[in-house]
Amino acid sequence: MIKIIGLGNPLMGDDAFGLFVIDELKNRLLNGSNEDIKLISLPTPSPWDIYEVLREGGDFIIIDVFDKGSDGKIEVFPISDLSKVDNKFKTVHDININQVIDLLSLHNITVKGFIIGTKGYNFNISLELSEYLDKLVKSCSDRVLELVLSYKKNH
Repeated sequence: MIKIIGLGNPLMGDDAFGLFVIDELKNRLLNGSNEDIKLISLPTPSPWDIYEVLREGGDFIIIDVFDKGSDGKIEVFPISDLSKVDNKFKTVHDININQVIDLLSLHNITVKGFIIGTKGYNFNISLELSEYLDKLVKSCSDRVLELVLSYKKNH
């Protein structure tokens, strides 16, 4: 089974990108048989919420918004890149998902898969995504489904 996790604060504009993508995926997968896919929304997650989900180990796709990146582009990184101390990747959360991955590795828990997202623009109080990110929800969902198909072929 592959677990797809959307992260974000639903009250802070673009920070909710991962949650919007999970909602889009729920709508798309409603009619299909998807017992090998689990969709998980983590609104305003603490690092411990993320830890609890990831500590099961296994295969994941994590959807989040990044503090840096290419404008208007969906980017995909292997989760293994998150555990490198000297990396340029960083999500916008105070305690980074990198630290959660490192903590899991200390307990010999292997988390495989990808983190996917895009650069955020508006982190002010808002229930809506910026127009830039709103346009990317469908293309990010497409990319997630491509990753799922690739996963299914290899398992």
